[in-house]
Amino acid sequence: MGLALSGLASGFDWKSIVDQLIEVSRAPQNRMRSEKSALSTKTSALNEVKGLLSSLKSSLSSLSSTEALQKKSATFRDTTTDWTASANVDAPSGTYQFTFVSEASAAKLTGAGGIATPLDPENTPLSSLPVGRTITAGNSDLPKFFTVEGVQISINTTDTLNDVLANIM
Repeated sequence: MGLALSGLASGFDWKSIVDQLIEVSRAPQNRMRSEKSALSTKTSALNEVKGLLSSLKSSLSSLSSTEALQKKSATFRDTTTDWTASANVDAPSGTYQFTFVSEASAAKLTGAGGIATPLDPENTPLSSLPVGRTITAGNSDLPKFFTVEGVQISINTTDTLNDVLANIM
């Protein structure tokens, strides 16, 4: 930027006059920019209305089909049952007929009795319990105990279930 002394020698401030003239000459450009911004806002609003109208048009065209306007209903001819029927708007139109061959009845499946001998916790040693495998004594590498809350419970194959429970208590 150079050094300018406006009006120093003549007493006339020519720089401010030139700045004002330039600003006046830019008035049409500034007015055009503000009008362009206003028109852009109006165009956006019109495009939004156009999209909404297109959506409304497609919704109306789906209503023009006779199936869309049909009332959905369901009826029963057999009045001996207490069944009810209903249909929502998405239910396909048509006539449907059901034939019931038989009514369902309550059923219960009970397992076979006597498939295992009852446990005798007082007199049956662990080695004779009917648990699907024979309980044998451990070898010298394996301990013959288990731990409950930090207390070791010793077990032998000759112990009964009551003996083991008593040791735990």
